Parts: sequence; C-alpha cells; structure tokens
Amino acid sequence: MYKRILVPTDGNECARRAEDEAIRLAQATGGKITFLHVLQSPSTVVPLPALPDDLDYTLAKTFERIADEALEAALKKAKEAGVEARAVLRRGDDVAYEILQEAVGYDVIVMAPRRRSFKKWLLGSVTQAVLDRSPVPVLVVGCGGLE
Repeated sequence: MYKRILVPTDGNECARRAEDEAIRLAQATGGKITFLHVLQSPSTVVPLPALPDDLDYTLAKTFERIADEALEAALKKAKEAGVEARAVLRRGDDVAYEILQEAVGYDVIVMAPRRRSFKKWLLGSVTQAVLDRSPVPVLVVGCGGLE
C-alpha cells in the first residue's frame, strides 16, 4: 500500500514527529522513505528588501548546514529502525512546489505543519498548499502543542 514514502523535513520538533510516524509506517508496510529538505535562498526566508552579499553567503552556508544535519539525523533514525531511507536536497523558494515535484511516483507524503506566522498557525501555509494540490495522499502529523 504505502511502499514509497516522502517525508519533507526541516529538522524541527514537529518534523521529527512526522519522521517518526513515517518510520512506523515504513516498518508496517515494508516501505522505503525519502527524506526531503527544500533549501530556500536566504533572501526568501529573511524578510528584508536586500541582504548584503556577505550576510547572504553566511546565511546560505548556515541553511545548508542545518539541512545537512536534519537529513543526516533522519537517515540515522531510519537506519536504527531498520528502514531503508535516502535523503534528497532540493533548492527552491516555493517549498510546496518543490515537495509536489518530488512527490511524483510516491504513495504518500508524511509531513508536519510549518508554523511561521499567526495567520497560518492552524496548519501552515506549506502544508496547506501541499494538501490542496497533492496527487497522492498526505498524512499530516500534528505537533501536539509544541509550537
């Protein structure tokens, strides 16, 4: 049923809960997981008109380090659970679009909401966009009051 599982993650506590749920699902179905991190450019994430080049470079390197750490931690967790997994790093400023592009050929997306603003607090704009447009089922794992 759910043999190919896509898990968008940024390594935060909510995302780690989604990783755990995906690992349980993979164990139950004999599935394989792809952990996905979408690396945005700093100018998209930091709401300033323009970033100085040196700050942009420093932030970009920091974002890359965070992405690598999140993916490595997810892979380690899957390996310890005996689940086959791989990691994919995509670059793009529209996170939902990148998730949906990667989702082609998967059976399910397991993800947690990303809460960045009060207006999008309930579910998260990325999660909502994925739910609205996904060609495959989406399992949204709640944060349980973490944020």
